[in-house]
Amino acid sequence: MKNIVKTLMLASALAVTSTSVFAQERITYKSAKTTSSYYQMGVQISEAMRAGTDGGVVVTVEESQGSVQNVMEVRARGGDYVFTTPPALVGLAQRGAAMFEGKGDPAFDEIRALFPIPSLTMHFVVSDASGIETFDGMAGKTILLGSGSFGAREGEKYLGLFGLEGKVAIADSELSNAVAALKNGQIDGFVTAGSYPAPNVIEAAASTGVTVLSLSDDQIAQTKRTPLTIPKGTYAGQDEAISTTSLPVVAYTTSAMSDDTAYLLAKTFWEQRDEMGSAAAWWNGISPDMISNITTTIHPGAIRYYEEIGLLNEAGRTAGGQRRYFEKDLDRLAFIRHSRQLGFSLDSIRELLDLSDNPSRSCAEADSIARRQLLQVEQRIKRLQALKKELKRMVAECDGESVAECKVLEVLRDHSECLTAHNEIGA
Repeated sequence: MKNIVKTLMLASALAVTSTSVFAQERITYKSAKTTSSYYQMGVQISEAMRAGTDGGVVVTVEESQGSVQNVMEVRARGGDYVFTTPPALVGLAQRGAAMFEGKGDPAFDEIRALFPIPSLTMHFVVSDASGIETFDGMAGKTILLGSGSFGAREGEKYLGLFGLEGKVAIADSELSNAVAALKNGQIDGFVTAGSYPAPNVIEAAASTGVTVLSLSDDQIAQTKRTPLTIPKGTYAGQDEAISTTSLPVVAYTTSAMSDDTAYLLAKTFWEQRDEMGSAAAWWNGISPDMISNITTTIHPGAIRYYEEIGLLNEAGRTAGGQRRYFEKDLDRLAFIRHSRQLGFSLDSIRELLDLSDNPSRSCAEADSIARRQLLQVEQRIKRLQALKKELKRMVAECDGESVAECKVLEVLRDHSECLTAHNEIGA
């Protein structure tokens, strides 16, 4: 009898274990080299997926040599494969053009989009000491472009478009040396492309006075890239927003992924976006309106989620799941973009969209949502003002002598030295 009980208990344990394993979605995520910000984003997405599904989705992040390799691997991967690449590159693969010439494959036609991730954003960074204030001011100066990267190729292209070809001295050095070279005066500026805030631009702004140049509307039009605005205050000393260009980047899978899995990945990504943004600022630049940058076919499972939360209307897509963006769709996306710029949460935006779709309802509801947002902004301002006051006092009381007598360190060690409670500051 004991043996029978033991057997039943073992069988039950195995059944539970087996159920847990099969209930778990395992995804392989491929993005970039381990040293890149996009690999770090992959790790953050992996953690967010696990947290957002209570371990139901396990994402393994693999190193990649870049977007072209990611697309090429579609030919040998299954429905558990997620990768990142610009939509433009998917279009080239599907047409068998450029770097995909002679390498066409029917598998490329099965690529499907899930959600946008931070764009490759162009930064033209110049030192304050260089005296450069506009692109024309780069004539006669030394600029570091690096080599082989998207940013280097774009930087060289832009110099040609803006009439600076042959007028700028190109530094013979790698981009990894840019901040040190700028600091010691070996170069006047550098060009980099990455999600903002870009780590090397943060470092340069913190260690050396720098300006990130803005492009004019005409210059942006010449590049034929997607316009992007870097908000003021993103970098130290940046008092105005920066107008620049970007190359959208998207997380893709293939039609081999089930609709339910694609739905779950899209849903979890957006629900965890704010949490990711609190840990890494580059996620704060991601907003639902960026799905308009996806010029390729969106996975039906992802579309189901976007329609469910009211970000896309059910009408206006092809049988293959590709969105057709009519004027009303673009207006809707512009509405979402502006709402995000004003700090409204996704839940609030959904409420506002619902009101917009029902013009007979009372405006008082929209007013209530706006007042709620205003209250939250005022509370954040109050916390920031308290934080500013505390930091100014710490700095003012520090005499800058020995570490043993450092007032800043003393206050950080002993909270009783603070004038305000942490909850007032927002910690």
